[in-house]
Amino acid sequence: MLEKDKKTELGVIKIHNNVIAQIATIASKEVEGVVDIERGFVSNFLESIFGKSIFNRGVNVETFENDVKINISVVVEYGSSIPLVATRVQESIKSAIEKMSGLSLIEVNVNVKEVKSIKKVK
Repeated sequence: MLEKDKKTELGVIKIHNNVIAQIATIASKEVEGVVDIERGFVSNFLESIFGKSIFNRGVNVETFENDVKINISVVVEYGSSIPLVATRVQESIKSAIEKMSGLSLIEVNVNVKEVKSIKKVK
């Protein structure tokens, strides 16, 4: 496993918590049944004003040496199995973070904050 701040013979490699949060966000959105990441009113408001995505809202990253703990809030598609979707989110995040960063993911807590229907009502 890679250390969060690793010294090599050419210099230092640093992986910021923002990067870990972005990986977690993208990995969770790839899971079938996840509609979005719950970012809260303030983040959505700021995004609407400034026009750019605030990736790490709804994702909390804690690091301990080479270990990472993630808390993420998701919006699940209506009709999906919430426990199944949440488990797949955990697995997707763990796989992506460990593969891309080399860090050890010790915990992924998934909070389902909302359920939305993505089908349009006629």
